[in-house]
Amino acid sequence: MHTTLHKVSDLTVEQNAARKTLSETCYPPGIPWHGESIEWSRVDWSSICWENNVAHAHAGGIIRQGTLNSKPVKIGGVGGVMTLPESRGQGLASDSIRLLLELFERENVDFVLLVCEKHLIPMYEKLGFRIHDGEMMVTQRGKEERFDFNHVMTRSVRATETGSLNLMGPPW
Repeated sequence: MHTTLHKVSDLTVEQNAARKTLSETCYPPGIPWHGESIEWSRVDWSSICWENNVAHAHAGGIIRQGTLNSKPVKIGGVGGVMTLPESRGQGLASDSIRLLLELFERENVDFVLLVCEKHLIPMYEKLGFRIHDGEMMVTQRGKEERFDFNHVMTRSVRATETGSLNLMGPPW
């Protein structure tokens, strides 16, 4: 298996189809999900683990200006993390995330942020993330509101990430 990083806008038709197949396998259409009412941002980067032109794992990335304690910060975001059920437990999603972390370091983000379910916290802790200590504000359908969905985790790159955070847009 090998992992590649692409701007989403540069993905080929075949790569987009493979990413869509992975997404539909991990999140079958028509099955209710407790986050479907949330307005989510689209990612700008796709880190994909491949074998024989099949996407086995994916992590999406976004870079955005936000605020931390009312001061401007550059945030790297990780979202859309998924792994084929038969490929789980092999570290493939972690490999995809590591490529994004390298990108975020090159892009001089202050810290990286993701949102996850409780059972995934230990996996993200192994990658250096920790539960965010403070509230997080997001924009939902044009209105700023507190984000209380799942668990917000952060990983420092250049700055401490403790305090009141505003993503200045929808979460990812």
